[in-house]
Amino acid sequence: MDNLLEIKNLKTYFYLEGAVSRVIDDVSLDVRQGETVALVGESGCGKTMLALSILNLVPSPGKIVKGAINFQGRNILELSAKELQGIRGKDIAMVFQEPLSSLNPVLSVGHQIAESLVYHLGLNKEDAKAKTIELLGKVEIPEPNLRFYDYPHQLSGGMRQRAMIAMAMSCGPRLIIWDEPTTALDTTIQAQILDLIEQVKDEHNLASILITHDLAIVQDLADRVAIMYAGKVVELASTTEIFQSFVHPYTSGLFNSVPDLNHPKKLLKAIGGAVPESVNKPTGCPFHPRCERRDKPCDKEFPQETKINPTHSVWCCNPVNTDGHR
Repeated sequence: MDNLLEIKNLKTYFYLEGAVSRVIDDVSLDVRQGETVALVGESGCGKTMLALSILNLVPSPGKIVKGAINFQGRNILELSAKELQGIRGKDIAMVFQEPLSSLNPVLSVGHQIAESLVYHLGLNKEDAKAKTIELLGKVEIPEPNLRFYDYPHQLSGGMRQRAMIAMAMSCGPRLIIWDEPTTALDTTIQAQILDLIEQVKDEHNLASILITHDLAIVQDLADRVAIMYAGKVVELASTTEIFQSFVHPYTSGLFNSVPDLNHPKKLLKAIGGAVPESVNKPTGCPFHPRCERRDKPCDKEFPQETKINPTHSVWCCNPVNTDGHR
């Protein structure tokens, strides 16, 4: 399949007083039409900042200093502000982590969705309203003709997330970025939102980038997984390979910290230490201070890519195993 999105050697830095924060540090990644790529890692590993870089929405004092982000053959970083406005929300949409802070509190939910339809698709106000009500119904918001006039604070967390999905879908995007789409939702609502995401993806053959900490969600929704640590991708493989034959010690640590329902009394093994601050990263592999398998080369330079097979890559001097078995 052709790549819809190609990220090449991307570096996003924040220039602070007397320091440089390397939040995205030489990341390359591609997303194909119709597939879902999950970004997995602890908080502070750069997942959301990578998503904001794709949309060229890095907040000040951040700056993309190197690399290319090719979407449908065009480098987003070379587009004008007007051209970017035409892509954001239309060709690439993003569902942010907390819908209450993402939606405008002084405008009704329906007005905010309709506004996008008017801007990107050129619909008149009446047609945009009718289309918005249709979209609210598709994401299973009850009485969509009434909810059109509701303000964000009048909706429950699950309803707000459904409204955000309707907004993301409104202009027929090719790529949707889901940033922790089930955060702060109870288990039942989480399951409903995940079913809706899968339905949306399948119906429209959408490409997706899924940002999450939840490995169960990854297993259900993702086709490939990029494990991120300290602004770098350290392992990239199909979801099946990640779950059955991961090789990076950090990936191993993530799986070892997840409860095993088949062995409920088994003690969890946490990863010692914490993700390093982006202004004070260790030399070499950034994971080596926390890694039980560190060796002499680990603190010298970041390892080169090692191909376990054509679909499975790892960046590690001393991987857990390379025999294809977990």
